Amino acid sequence: GITIIRKDLLIPAVLGGFITLVIYAILVFVYKLVIPDVFKVVWNMKAFSNRFIAGIPLEELMYGYAAGTTATVFYPFVFKMKFVKLE
Repeated sequence: GITIIRKDLLIPAVLGGFITLVIYAILVFVYKLVIPDVFKVVWNMKAFSNRFIAGIPLEELMYGYAAGTTATVFYPFVFKMKFVKLE
């Protein structure tokens, strides 16, 4: 909804979501390596899609992207700030 109101935040939102997704996926993958089958034993996969990408539940990756997107645009939206290009 924020990017509908503030179209100038769309590109930062997408980039922030993607960067956070990559970092989060790496951390979750390491977590999976340290504790094998953690997602099958601890997570209630029957309540979710039960789809995995590189052994990571799809919902975890969706969470990483959504958290990054929201975190990137929330502060500038609330305080009416803008992103500027670095030169």
